[in-house]
Amino acid sequence: MTAIDSIAALEAVVGKPPPAIDLKVIDHLDATALRWLAASPLMFAGIGGDAGIAITLAGGSPGVASGSAAVLSIPLEHVDDPGLLRPGAGFGSLFLLPGIGETLRVNGRVESADGVA
Repeated sequence: MTAIDSIAALEAVVGKPPPAIDLKVIDHLDATALRWLAASPLMFAGIGGDAGIAITLAGGSPGVASGSAAVLSIPLEHVDDPGLLRPGAGFGSLFLLPGIGETLRVNGRVESADGVA
């Protein structure tokens, strides 16, 4: 079996994503994303580092996470495994809203883990 170690190798196996997928990509949390965060009670997070990829959840009441245009904040007491959130680690998250068939994805890097991620 050949390792998939690049985007080109992945696309050779599963195909290229449709162009419409890029229409929802922005480099900041806009007003719509911030409203989504304010209503979402659940986040799935994947954290990547030297040891590989790990998954954790964060949950609670609506607004479990908040943010500004450039920063996503999650109180560590709402994260199932906060020890995974190490500064510099890759971070990918998916926020859900009950009853809504869409999700909000927020990607980046963990900046700090001293109370919020």
